[in-house]
Amino acid sequence: MAGPSCTDPLHRGDQLRRQGREVLVGVQAYQVRMEVTGPGSAQISYGFSGSDASMPRREKLTWIKRADAGFGFNRLSVSAGDPGTTCRIVVDDEERDRKTVGADGKAECYVSVQND
Repeated sequence: MAGPSCTDPLHRGDQLRRQGREVLVGVQAYQVRMEVTGPGSAQISYGFSGSDASMPRREKLTWIKRADAGFGFNRLSVSAGDPGTTCRIVVDDEERDRKTVGADGKAECYVSVQND
C-alpha cells in the first residue's frame, strides 16, 4: 500500500532517494511539468532548472515533459504553433504560467522556483 502523498519538498527529496534518484541533502526538489497543447504540431524548445536547454524540435501535440528540478529557472518556448496552441508550466501541481500563441505563432512560458 502506498503512503500518503506529501507536498513538502524536503520529504519529496526523501522519496526520490528511495526511488534511486540522486538528490542532494537539504536541497528542495520540485515536480515540474511542461505542456504544449493544440492542433497539429509546433516547434518546441525547453529547459528545466539545473539542465541544459533543448534544441528546438518539431513535435506532435499534445506534448508533455516532466522533471524533478531544483532551484532555478524553467523555460518553455513554442514557435510555428497554430492558433489555439498553448504552453504551460506546472510546479507541484500548481499552474504557474500559461500562454497562448499570438498571430506570429509564438509563445513563451517562464517559471523561477526558489525557496520562499
